[in-house]
Amino acid sequence: MLSATAEINLLDLDREEYSDTLAAVVEKISTRKGSDAPEGTELGSGVSYTLQRLNQFLGYLTVFHGMPELTVEPSAGLRCGQGVRANLVTMVEFQRLKKYLGWGNPDRSRRMTLVAAILAFRAGLRAAEIQFLLIGDVQGTDCLEVLVRPNRLRALKTESSRRRIPLYALAPKEELDFVREWHRFRSDEWGATAASPLFTSGPGEILPCSRGQLLDPLITAAKQVTGDQTMVLHSLRHSFASWLLTGFLLREGSPMRTVPAFLEGEEWAPARIDHQKDLLLANEKLGRKILYATGCLLGHADTQTEIQSYMHLCDWLLWHHLRHPACAPPLTAAALAALAGIPLGNATWHLRKKENPLEGLVSKQAKDHRKSLGRPREEEVSEPNPVQKPKIEKQRFPAFDEASQRVIKNPTESGQKKVLTPNHLKVLQALYDRVAESGLHPRAVGFSAKRLLAGFRDHEGAFWLENLHTARNIGDLLRALGITFAGRFSPSRWIDENHEENRKAWEAALGVPVGKGASCAGKKYRQGMVRLFVVDLAIMGQLIEADKQMFKLLKNALEVLKTAWRKP
Repeated sequence: MLSATAEINLLDLDREEYSDTLAAVVEKISTRKGSDAPEGTELGSGVSYTLQRLNQFLGYLTVFHGMPELTVEPSAGLRCGQGVRANLVTMVEFQRLKKYLGWGNPDRSRRMTLVAAILAFRAGLRAAEIQFLLIGDVQGTDCLEVLVRPNRLRALKTESSRRRIPLYALAPKEELDFVREWHRFRSDEWGATAASPLFTSGPGEILPCSRGQLLDPLITAAKQVTGDQTMVLHSLRHSFASWLLTGFLLREGSPMRTVPAFLEGEEWAPARIDHQKDLLLANEKLGRKILYATGCLLGHADTQTEIQSYMHLCDWLLWHHLRHPACAPPLTAAALAALAGIPLGNATWHLRKKENPLEGLVSKQAKDHRKSLGRPREEEVSEPNPVQKPKIEKQRFPAFDEASQRVIKNPTESGQKKVLTPNHLKVLQALYDRVAESGLHPRAVGFSAKRLLAGFRDHEGAFWLENLHTARNIGDLLRALGITFAGRFSPSRWIDENHEENRKAWEAALGVPVGKGASCAGKKYRQGMVRLFVVDLAIMGQLIEADKQMFKLLKNALEVLKTAWRKP
């Protein structure tokens, strides 16, 4: 399965790409003979067992990650459910997507990702069709076209996938110029020929750039711009099909008092839609040719897949079509008066209007009906209800697994990842749980742990504290950890103040006796400094005396607690 999927993230695939990827996996599995397979058979018990485990994995993806329902049967091949992702990117969102990806930025990787976004959203190309395009597949100057055909890098899904896409009729001028400029740039690069990939990581490369470099930034940007974390690259292809069919099927003369958000943008101007119809449909702008033309651009053999899986606005288009005056039922004035409950003269006046006579009446009656609804509960209320402020959820400590992973993933000073034994992790979790159950605020714990780590001195085995205002929180954290400690006060030799009062202030803040020590040379420490000496640590019923191993354990615990202020 890993050899067939390579760097593809299955969770980012749509049903069509998902089934294609799994078909390649099944083909690899089915061509392997089991160790005990009889002669003349293709599937042995070993292969059947593998297919059963594959079905379990596919069921896991369906239940826990919302992937389309898909099962593998040795005799029938792949069987897909009816799940379809109907995520769409509007025209306005695509303009924001281009800005997010760095429209106008000369960076090579950003330019490639922008060209890929245009080919997916404006031309409906699949991920593999975009990634493995060749320089020779982009043709024309004034009339820019893209050829989708098999090459040395990839085959096509079906013979119907071979197609010529008139990009000049689908994309606006600024995006056409952007694609044309990239094609010119790649053609002029050193070592580039018509058989070279259109997207490479640099000049002279004979292989295309990876999917992660080219397409993953596009998926991340689409999720950020739309706010939809289930967005996948195939959603841009669905958007292309839905918006193209919507533009073709919009009926002139259907009244719309408010324009829906997905019809906002310059692309929905009537002049542009008419020009697009002239280029793609010529004189046959109505009827089945609309569906067949869209299916050909998508690379489908028929219109069934297009309507069932790619057209997500059929209900809205039906509503829009039925609002046209031509769809109004033939009503007499008497029938309209009886249906709407209005005088006969008013019904006659409504029939003379050029719009659907029932539309305005139904809307008006709906408003009147809402006003006439009784609200008995309002009469019982003598004073307005006080505004209920939303409850602010108390910040909690993140789970230990999450907090410890943040520490383990960070490299050490030598650049290596931290390796903690299971027993070490068990002790750390016990310390972490003890602090989490102590009632201390996560933010105070996080900042206190950070200051303790910054003030640790290996050669003394002590923590240096410089700020009296944080001493109370630090003392609470050390006690919550089960640490017995003592303090020693060091006044500043450059400041002539009552050092005894400062020592007592440190003693009250830390909650332990603080003895006198040698003065320090720091001018800025007006209240002096304190060294905290760790005596022992009580953990899991054992008392551990201060030594190098104990300080190593304590530092790891503080590193984990330092992340406690972050939201889980």
